[in-house]
Amino acid sequence: MTYCAAIRLKEGMVFASDTRTNAGVDHISTFRKLYQYGVEGERFMILQTAGSLATSQAVFNKLQNDIDQRLESNLNTVATLFDAAQMVGECMRNIMNHAKAVANADVDGAFTSSFMLGGQIKGQPPELYLIYPEGNCIKATEDTPFFSIG
Repeated sequence: MTYCAAIRLKEGMVFASDTRTNAGVDHISTFRKLYQYGVEGERFMILQTAGSLATSQAVFNKLQNDIDQRLESNLNTVATLFDAAQMVGECMRNIMNHAKAVANADVDGAFTSSFMLGGQIKGQPPELYLIYPEGNCIKATEDTPFFSIG
């Protein structure tokens, strides 16, 4: 099982993720679970994940492809970190719905992942979001400045 943690502090942010995955008793592998996005001097974002590896990788790839293709709306063009969290949630919902349709499955939880997105856009305060498998999100607050998934 993957485990990720992130905390927003006055001095900055800390992100930690393991790379372990288990696809069965005799097949243990490692995969990256933390990705960095941004434009130097303008924005910096870290995206972490736990859950279905196929869903997580599809989300990472779609978000990066949108940046590479210079789509009008991508992680490097959104106005706020909340908008970025909404984008990640929508991307995840679309990928999960497609996977369910292709698999012709109605199994709850079979394709789910959770994400944490944190970072800063120039002129805005640092923020941290927990993005649930349903695609909605919550923001870390002064009372609860950290999240963990796994």
